[in-house]
Amino acid sequence: MLLTATRVVRGIFLEEVHGFLDDRDVILTPDFQQIGASGNVQTFEFQIPSHKDKKEKLIKTVNNLANVEPNQLTFRFIDVKETRQNAEFFVIANDLDKSIKKTLINSLYAYDIELIKWSEKEQWVDKLKIV
Repeated sequence: MLLTATRVVRGIFLEEVHGFLDDRDVILTPDFQQIGASGNVQTFEFQIPSHKDKKEKLIKTVNNLANVEPNQLTFRFIDVKETRQNAEFFVIANDLDKSIKKTLINSLYAYDIELIKWSEKEQWVDKLKIV
């Protein structure tokens, strides 16, 4: 029962992010998959294509920060970095009710993965637009 509830809450946050990006005319592909150097398929909630001088963006969303292992999250990006060399990497984190651990911030920063706080969504949305 708990697993089902967790998936529902994660799904609600994902729908909220997707709706927000759609409402702001951010062009994206949901549920983007890429085979990484490990041979495993890595799934990203969103992929924003490159356009002219704008790089491709791969985005993971995290609703419950307490359940995130920094190494597990960063591995997904590291695994595809070789095949998506011209991409920028982002994590959209729900920080409305929970603070973001320093270990997660440091891990993302160490691998050039930009952390986007959901509480600051209006400040960063234009960064994700390609036109």
